[in-house]
Amino acid sequence: AGGAVVLIYQPQVDTWDRNRLEARAAVSVQPAGAPQPSFGVIWISARTEVDKEQGLVTLQDIKIPKVSFPAATPAQQQEYLGAARRHAPAGVRTVALAQLEANLAITQAGDKAKGMPVKNDPPRIIMSATPALLVRIDGPPTLRQPPGSTLLRVINTRALILLDPGTGRYYLHARGRWLEAPAVDGPWAPAVAPPSSLEDAKRAAVAAPPVDLLDETPPGQPTGVLPTLYVSTVPAELIQTDGPPSYGPIPGTELLTVTNTSAHVFLELKTQYTYVLISGRWFRARSTGGPWEYVPGGQLPPDFVRIPEGSPAGVVLASVPATPQAQEALIANSIPQTATVTRSAARFTATYDGPPRWQPIAGTPLLYAANSPTPIIRVDAKTYYSLYNGVWFVATAPGGPWAVTTSIPAVVYTIPVSSPLHYVTYVRVYGSTPTVVYVGYTPGYLGTVVTPDGVVVYGTGVVYTPWVGTVWYPPPPTYGAGAGFAWGATTGFMMGAVTGAAMWGCCGSSSTVNVNVNQTTYNGSNVYNSWSKTTVTSGDKSATAYRGPNSAAVTNNQNNNVYASHDGNVYKKQDGQWEKWDGGGQGWQPVQTPQKSQSSAPSQSAPGSSSSQSGAQRQSGQGSQSPGAQSPSAQKGGERQSGQSGQRSSG
Repeated sequence: AGGAVVLIYQPQVDTWDRNRLEARAAVSVQPAGAPQPSFGVIWISARTEVDKEQGLVTLQDIKIPKVSFPAATPAQQQEYLGAARRHAPAGVRTVALAQLEANLAITQAGDKAKGMPVKNDPPRIIMSATPALLVRIDGPPTLRQPPGSTLLRVINTRALILLDPGTGRYYLHARGRWLEAPAVDGPWAPAVAPPSSLEDAKRAAVAAPPVDLLDETPPGQPTGVLPTLYVSTVPAELIQTDGPPSYGPIPGTELLTVTNTSAHVFLELKTQYTYVLISGRWFRARSTGGPWEYVPGGQLPPDFVRIPEGSPAGVVLASVPATPQAQEALIANSIPQTATVTRSAARFTATYDGPPRWQPIAGTPLLYAANSPTPIIRVDAKTYYSLYNGVWFVATAPGGPWAVTTSIPAVVYTIPVSSPLHYVTYVRVYGSTPTVVYVGYTPGYLGTVVTPDGVVVYGTGVVYTPWVGTVWYPPPPTYGAGAGFAWGATTGFMMGAVTGAAMWGCCGSSSTVNVNVNQTTYNGSNVYNSWSKTTVTSGDKSATAYRGPNSAAVTNNQNNNVYASHDGNVYKKQDGQWEKWDGGGQGWQPVQTPQKSQSSAPSQSAPGSSSSQSGAQRQSGQGSQSPGAQSPSAQKGGERQSGQSGQRSSG
């Protein structure tokens, strides 16, 4: 009632589906004049706004459907429920994302994310012991004549490649100079007497981006050195070592790792197979020259699981099935970046290269516009949907007008991986009001896919056909962007492009969306930042309610070591001993817990809770018990870009 002191402890996640969170939290209520507080459990339901850049989750529309206080009378239960409802919205408004991820890891321990039937055909793998540069052309070269030029330009690449039809020589710009070759696939050498028309063509290309002149020198490469140039019209990856491969042992295994490259290359001593990790996939060969074959994660040599997490090679553990790091990757991959869209402010205009060219989406009744840089889907003659910068729009005609939609037909989410528009299935509409729409996307929108092995990879592995008309609209790639995954003891799960920007921009027409370039958390790339703050807002960046695993929800001088069980019991850990709250007047009573097993990491979990907590503890960066430990009863239950850059070395 009035004057009661209410403390709400760190919530423990039951389910987090899309933007709806169901959780429970231990709570203490001390009415005015009472000698001590009473402990119980509240159940919480809320809509979530996730800001991955700030690492915050804002709980909106918070509801408390019920409470449970052991031994309380019905009248007292109602009194406590009223007190909790009055205090909870201010007390649990903002939560650290890392804490909820840790909770979710425990809740979902043993669960397997649904895998997609991705393709795993090996790309062309180029190993180089000297500085090198890989330029991708999206299929056979397509030549178009720029206005006012006598040269022809290869338009299905972001690199500037020109053909002089008079001599039959190809020219490519890189490192501030022109190179020439008798054929597009080389061999390339510095141009001896480049025609002056090349500079005119370069100025015109720069004035009408996107184009990549390949002038930047990747980190670790000497400036002024012309790299070996590889041009590929098929999916390819470049792995560069600083000189001949140098091998180092991995403690506790019979694996060697190549130490003079930023790529992930291993040698298994027993079989003498070389293994490489590319876009989250494993390939092996008898020699670094190939031929390469795909290795399902479940068929990796057992020593890969034994790679020490603290070793330099431990970053690959996120791509080894059944490891805590792979489970952590699944959790991170399932959490959406959310936003609130002002319906009257968001605008979209469709672009087509000529009249719309509709192509069927296999396995569905849907059609899509192949000649648009934005995914535009035809449901029927009067219904069209488009996805732009993470926001869904609807129109009654291909040319619009377009308006923010409040719902998406379920059939859209059946688009298979065989379609270049599969990535749109990772963007959702969660709800709406007359003025705003709640939206969000999981990292699949930026290219990630979960495999049947239970690991997160980049790209579907399908080689999609691009649109090449007067312009080039590339489909999502799997290889050639230097994309990969890593796990760090202090950084958690990361996805990144080792060298520069990805060659495909899924989400905006003006710039490529970089997915974790150079080891920033891939969850930190927020597509919604491309909108103005008055149009789309992403999360509430107000002061956080939780500042760490040992901080209290409401006050700063309370130990957050109290946990709620599904059946309404409350537990706390005091001096290494679990205690249970007895509502019959006995207060906190010791709980008998099972004996610890002989392992290198003794369980710190609550009595009867899941023992699969290593991933959660790493996520929160704590060696002690995660605040989301389950209690004894818990066990009952984008837009395509019209251009493509060359890839620097992955070394």
